[in-house]
Amino acid sequence: MGVFQKFKNLKKIITTGLGEFYRYFIDSMVEASEKCRDLKKTNLELAEFHLKQANFSDSILRYWMITHLFKVEDEAVFYKLGLAYLFNNSRGKAINMLHKAYKLNSHNSLCKFRISALEKPDQINEVPIKIIEEDYNIWASIYSKLVSQTKYIAPEVLINEYKNFIEDHSEEALEIVTAYDLGCGYGVAGYLATVNFKIENLYGVDIAENMLAKAKQLNESENIFKQFYHHDFMKFSGYTTKADLVIACYSLQFAADLHPFLKKFKSISHKKAHLIFALPLSKSKKTCYNENLRQFEYTVSDVEKALKAEKFSKIKVITKNISSQHEAILAMAIK
Repeated sequence: MGVFQKFKNLKKIITTGLGEFYRYFIDSMVEASEKCRDLKKTNLELAEFHLKQANFSDSILRYWMITHLFKVEDEAVFYKLGLAYLFNNSRGKAINMLHKAYKLNSHNSLCKFRISALEKPDQINEVPIKIIEEDYNIWASIYSKLVSQTKYIAPEVLINEYKNFIEDHSEEALEIVTAYDLGCGYGVAGYLATVNFKIENLYGVDIAENMLAKAKQLNESENIFKQFYHHDFMKFSGYTTKADLVIACYSLQFAADLHPFLKKFKSISHKKAHLIFALPLSKSKKTCYNENLRQFEYTVSDVEKALKAEKFSKIKVITKNISSQHEAILAMAIK
């Protein structure tokens, strides 16, 4: 074999080798890209799962990996990471992530509200229903744990005080045929009211679907509630039967002004109907928004003024400890 032929054969071997190496390199890059995409998808799914389960630290870790390792810049990812930080009491980091989300989409009204509520809480007059729904759908998974940890007994205290109120106004006692538990959550207040007052028809209304799912599960054994409605109770049009009793245990604290709710109560109830509700007590001398708890806190005088302005015939407003950390306003009134 001549020198020229040997050179041609060597060139062919090298060219073939480079071709195979190139194909191997491309295939490896495609495979790595697919694995990276799968890993990103897996982390996103895990981040959302942990957020829904209120595992905030795990959710933060997964969202952090998505934004830092995979360099994802996505409005929804930033917003949900902001939520996870917010629920994990990392206020500064929450604000930072929410601003990033809002920069990518200035039409996100929920993001805009959350930023305003954190940065300018004194300018908040009402919490949007979508924020309430979002928050309580997250809290639903660990609500029982929170009740146990904080020794939360607002429903029990409210119903006991209502019993005392009825004893003090025995002439106003009535047979409770129909009652509505508004913002019912797990349905504890409505359950206790029915056990104590033998309510014939009890209905629960709540905006948080995950809360209602738990309420329905708890209701299966004793069938205390006649029906549950997934709805904003202020806009709900299904009050087909006038109420004898309306219960709102820690479900009104999302608006500074109580008058719209009191007017709603009057429109869905009988002439001598009873209203009982519990609200967070303000530690200051005025009703104000608490950006850490994402709710309003009220003064006794403001609650009394609202009830008197709506011309309730009998009114009782007191304060009681309802957990290891918080004191509440308990209000009972007769239309």
